[in-house]
Amino acid sequence: MVNKVLVHWLEETVQEISKRNLTEITLSTGKTPSGHVHIGILREIIICDALRRIFEKKGVNVSFYLFMDDFDAAKRFPYYIDENYQKSNLGKPFALIPCPYEDCGCESYAYHFGNELISTFKHFGIKNEVKWSYNLYQKREMQDKIKIALENTNRIKEILKKYILPTLDNDRKEQFNDMQKTWIPVMAICGKCNKIQERAKDGSIQPNRAIEYLKKEQMVIYKCPACGYQGRTSIYSG
Repeated sequence: MVNKVLVHWLEETVQEISKRNLTEITLSTGKTPSGHVHIGILREIIICDALRRIFEKKGVNVSFYLFMDDFDAAKRFPYYIDENYQKSNLGKPFALIPCPYEDCGCESYAYHFGNELISTFKHFGIKNEVKWSYNLYQKREMQDKIKIALENTNRIKEILKKYILPTLDNDRKEQFNDMQKTWIPVMAICGKCNKIQERAKDGSIQPNRAIEYLKKEQMVIYKCPACGYQGRTSIYSG
């Protein structure tokens, strides 16, 4: 009988990473600040932080980022949020939704619940750099990436077709192919209602996806599924 030493799965992960002899490591995870955060979300954060501690002790330069996705749209709200407030803000990015508590003074809904999570890190010794996605999209570096995506729409479509289409049943394949005919890899914030998506009566999500890219003007045209407004916006508008 062969004696096997039990190894914690985290140690196995460390061993696999160590085989690459890296001098720098980047760790990242993310969370949408949609409400009070369930303790289970700490799992990914703690795993990343555990790896950070181990490799820093080994002399490796470790960057650990937590992406707070406040550019994500509100698809639904928790039960403890006022119903009228919910109706008026569904479909908006969490960064553009006001704090639900009038006496709080938070900059946004996202900041209220995102900072609630961040405030717990000191109790666990968690050290990371928080990146707010809405702020990232205001930077030229990210906006240039949007331009690259728009100018390579057909290549992106081919990649999606190669890897997604084989996973779909026949009905969904047909829907996917129909969608690809007009699909553009960018969504826009409506200039009238501030929404980037709408929930249809059947429960499906209808994104405010760009319908045309004006390369010369570096703008996109969109028609908002929430309010029907048709407009155009610069790809450098954030």
